[in-house]
Amino acid sequence: MTLKRPELISFWIKTFDPHGPLGYGVTAWSLEDAIGLIRLAGYSIDLDEVTVSEDVHPHQVDDRHIAPNSGPSTFRGVWYPCLNIGWGASGT
Repeated sequence: MTLKRPELISFWIKTFDPHGPLGYGVTAWSLEDAIGLIRLAGYSIDLDEVTVSEDVHPHQVDDRHIAPNSGPSTFRGVWYPCLNIGWGASGT
């Protein structure tokens, strides 16, 4: 018997909040998991006011700002703003 391991998906979730970040880069098991990680980080997000792109990595969003200020997008967590490495990372 072979167990299929679900693959992580990298999302770019663009918001239109002038007081929030440019968007959220999140790698997660699903969109619901990604939204949960954003909320767990303390951000409020209204799903009616976002656009979501899948399989997006930092350099595809913006080479000049997002990519140099992102964490790695290859493992589960919020990579923009960079919350998946360093002191603020949850370690999960």
